[in-house]
Amino acid sequence: MSTFPKKNLTNCIKKDLTNDNTICIIFFEVIIMQYKSLNEFKENKQITNSDLASMFGTSEIYISLLLNKKRVPSRKLAQKISKKTGIPILNLLFPNREES
Repeated sequence: MSTFPKKNLTNCIKKDLTNDNTICIIFFEVIIMQYKSLNEFKENKQITNSDLASMFGTSEIYISLLLNKKRVPSRKLAQKISKKTGIPILNLLFPNREES
């Protein structure tokens, strides 16, 4: 089986010679949401506030405020964190909400 670059969402892999049609398979990158919070992610990965700050392009102080639920990230930052960690975006935007 061929390996396709992740950047291309659509890759045509087989050409039907009888009808001159091309069969395309669409690949989507799927992130499994496995962590509920940034604290859980940090503890599981055994990383520091400095590591998180570097990962998300923010300060260690701001990371500390996020971890202690003193601040809520902007939607843009929440999307970035969610994409890199697998934490559901709603858990980042509403850290004090009750889990259903």
